[in-house]
Amino acid sequence: MPEAMVDIFVSGLVLANQMGANIQAEEITIVKTLGPNVAGMYHRKTGRIYISPVALDNGIDYVAGTIFEEWVHKQHKVADETRSFQNILLQRLVQVTKQLVERKEP
Repeated sequence: MPEAMVDIFVSGLVLANQMGANIQAEEITIVKTLGPNVAGMYHRKTGRIYISPVALDNGIDYVAGTIFEEWVHKQHKVADETRSFQNILLQRLVQVTKQLVERKEP
């Protein structure tokens, strides 16, 4: 993998962990493809997260979001496009917003 892509992956991983994920690079496999327009996937049987060039080609923020999303699937055992998955993401958004507000208060 080109050094620029490695840098995008590493920076995205750091950002995903800052977002609240708790994941190491060793738990993630970079693959050549997961299919058209598929950026990432959590494979329940192997317990691994797979990231494709679709994510890497879209930059650090996209990689971070993809890693975070797949980590949520792994950590909380929720499927895509479900209310349970949506609730976890919304709860995290509320937590982050509260933290930002608390920092701004005198």
